[in-house]
Amino acid sequence: MRLYTYQAQLTLPASLARVRDARPDIERVGGRVETIPTEIPGLITVRIFLPEPYQPDQFLPGLPFYPM
Repeated sequence: MRLYTYQAQLTLPASLARVRDARPDIERVGGRVETIPTEIPGLITVRIFLPEPYQPDQFLPGLPFYPM
């Protein structure tokens, strides 16, 4: 199964909480979530890996994910 990678750079604690809460749903469809601290305080890179036909907006609508 091929996974497609999407990334967002997030700062708001509420956005990061949404990612944390969506993790079980993403994993249930065969995807995964990575959080990567950056050198900029308060900025977190989030990568999600999703199989076709899933898109980030299905799990995290409104967050600025883009394909990698």
